[in-house]
Amino acid sequence: MKKSLITLFVFCLVSICYAQIQKMDISSDGIELNAYLYQAKGDELKLTIIWCHGNPGGKEEGKSEFAMRLNEKGLNVLRFNYRGLWDTKGVYTPGNCQKDLKNILDFVFESNENSNYKIDTSRIIVAGYSHGSNVTIVSALHDERIKELICLGLADFSYLSREFFNPQNEAMQEFFQITKEYIWDTDIAPNYEEYFLDIMFNNYKYNFVAQAEKLIDKKMYFIIGINDVTVPIESHFFPLYRELKKINHENFKYNITGSDHGFRELFDGTLSDMIAEWIKEE
Repeated sequence: MKKSLITLFVFCLVSICYAQIQKMDISSDGIELNAYLYQAKGDELKLTIIWCHGNPGGKEEGKSEFAMRLNEKGLNVLRFNYRGLWDTKGVYTPGNCQKDLKNILDFVFESNENSNYKIDTSRIIVAGYSHGSNVTIVSALHDERIKELICLGLADFSYLSREFFNPQNEAMQEFFQITKEYIWDTDIAPNYEEYFLDIMFNNYKYNFVAQAEKLIDKKMYFIIGINDVTVPIESHFFPLYRELKKINHENFKYNITGSDHGFRELFDGTLSDMIAEWIKEE
């Protein structure tokens, strides 16, 4: 009897924890995306963070501890996999990732009034890590609905494409080769050529430094790792920082941590605390 009660208690506890997490029926250009909404407790509308994962990220299954920590801060989190990754149909390219984000935003703004998602569409924050930070900030250049954004481990694809053709930068050639072997030479994403060509032939599209004026009305938060050798701050963050200062952007904040590209030491709750504190700031 005692054992049965303990089992029932554990089951109820797990049910409570996961009751607010639901699989979302969202398509992007006819492709069903793998998306989950982590809902914070309470009946009122909630600020919602749309999270764009890194490259390749992991298969979203509604079990993100990081998202649940943000739920504890009273925030909804919508997480999804891009097309072409983790058994999702389609072709994985930065451009297609931006289309996926656009379609996620379309869904949120168009469906929320007739749903029980409890999303406050007056305040949506788009956030991204590494590859996802590029998806976030490049999308923000052209989408007025993205008014607030968070970039963790900012990645400048225009810098990557320029330096790929620099014969003196042998490290960049090695970077692309290692990335190809880690992701595209596996079953995670089979379309390396399309991804590579997208970056190489769309340099200006991804050059958010040259287009920094389009970010002038955005509220932005950058979390950077000083020991990040994958997207070093000297090449990926500082050029944008200097340009934002040059154009007198008054609403961006940055936090340079002692992290490397993985930011693992921040996932004990520190990262969710940092994000929640920034959100509270006026």
